[in-house]
Amino acid sequence: MEMSHDKKDDRLRNIFFYCLAFGFYFSVIFLLSLQIIVNVRKRKQKI
Repeated sequence: MEMSHDKKDDRLRNIFFYCLAFGFYFSVIFLLSLQIIVNVRKRKQKI
């Protein structure tokens, strides 16, 4: 009984970790794309 409970906790922890990693990855990509869009707009204004 205790082993199955530990396994459940590990699974929940893994799910939480994956969600956290995905959120971090998504935010990094979002910030990078925002920076690229801003740079492109600045270049277009210069030209």
